[in-house]
Amino acid sequence: MRHFLKILCCLLVAFSLAGNEGPCVEQGSSDSDSDSDSDTTDDGTRVGSFSITFYWVEREEDHSGNQTFSIQTYDSTSNTTSEIDTARETFVEAASTQGNGLLTDGTIISYQDDCSGFVASTVPYGVCFEIVNVLTYPYGRSREGTALSPYRGVAVGTSSITNGTELYIPLLDEVEMPGTEGGFTHDGCVTADDTGAGSTEIKLFVYRESNYDSLNETLGSSATYTSYIYTDSPHCD
Repeated sequence: MRHFLKILCCLLVAFSLAGNEGPCVEQGSSDSDSDSDSDTTDDGTRVGSFSITFYWVEREEDHSGNQTFSIQTYDSTSNTTSEIDTARETFVEAASTQGNGLLTDGTIISYQDDCSGFVASTVPYGVCFEIVNVLTYPYGRSREGTALSPYRGVAVGTSSITNGTELYIPLLDEVEMPGTEGGFTHDGCVTADDTGAGSTEIKLFVYRESNYDSLNETLGSSATYTSYIYTDSPHCD
């Protein structure tokens, strides 16, 4: 019936719309549409739709309690762990999630290895750390061994985005970045320089949790954000 009505439509308008296909052409039926690459857009090559989340350097000063909880490091030669420092337990737990932590004395600890294979009494949160040079890694270190960059670096979790890939995130474009690490209007361009995100997740590094709070409010205080991600974007030339 639908095709019959289409034919009838064409017959009725043929006399008044000579040379103009008008309403008789269905969307996507032209040769130019069928030959186009749906992954290539004005924003670049679309990788896919991702959840946009945020991460930061955990700060011990934001936690309370005794600074007696052991921070462990891993020795691959002896396959053992040993204590490198002590801190507040809730801080160590949070730093295990964030990947980096700032002790009250200014020391930065960074994710070193997955130590979940060791007994829980030794490494209760399954992560070993090492102390990193604050001059080399002033904002912490990525799992790829590079210096983290606030608002410009992201963690990924999919093999389709390789380390060092420049990405365009429309969600961030024209958004003012908060805090002393911000103070500029973002162009949406970031670099994949860390791992640890989910397979459909992009995690923007914001350095401070307070920066996340401010940015989240600016973006709309949503529990989740979703955005298409692009490579080879003209916005990032």
